[in-house]
Amino acid sequence: MPRHKVKLAFITETYARRASLKKRKDNLTKKLNEICTLCGVDACAIMYNSHESRPDLWPSRRGVQNVLEKLNGIPDIQRGKKMLDHDEYIKKRITKMEDMVMKQIRENREMEMANKMSECLSGERLVSKLSTKDLKDLVLVAGNKMSEIEHMIKLRKKGVPAEAQPVPEPQDQVVYGCSNMDYNHMMVAGGVAADGYVPVVENHGNFGGMQTGHEWLGDWATDNMVEHFGS
Repeated sequence: MPRHKVKLAFITETYARRASLKKRKDNLTKKLNEICTLCGVDACAIMYNSHESRPDLWPSRRGVQNVLEKLNGIPDIQRGKKMLDHDEYIKKRITKMEDMVMKQIRENREMEMANKMSECLSGERLVSKLSTKDLKDLVLVAGNKMSEIEHMIKLRKKGVPAEAQPVPEPQDQVVYGCSNMDYNHMMVAGGVAADGYVPVVENHGNFGGMQTGHEWLGDWATDNMVEHFGS
């Protein structure tokens, strides 16, 4: 029978709280003993509770003293190298989550622009109906795709099997499609603009004489607008 998820909240009932403390204290000391035995490390535990005047010490008072003496003998710089207080831990987690959100928003935007590019090429959508922001990001997405295609062509000319061909990493990443004021606003707001817009990453590739994504899509957009609006 699967165990139910424990609600992490203070147990108000005294008897249940004491029973839970004893159970978890035994489990904690059991795990500490396993770590010390299996991994050959020194560990100790000091546990205070409101029901007893003295703290619980594991494995013993002398064992705790030995571990604390070893800890105090380590230089402060080395001792605190991987230690975090609560505030530092929370800040680190927030930063990590912000990076994950930014990455997901950017991927969503790139997927959205790739779909719009496909619709424009198939005639389902008019380039002239796209906003300036969409047109700028469309140029960058096209440039990235062309760089990937050129890379794959070079690998196939060298005889590299298709399954062994890695996707090239962007060479130069430049935030594009927003002013310095907009970019600063994104950073102040935790990395995300108020409208959720995140500029697409620009990839400056060397196309060896071929038209770059800017040139190719710029010409294509111009021709499309001329076709619908006239010169």
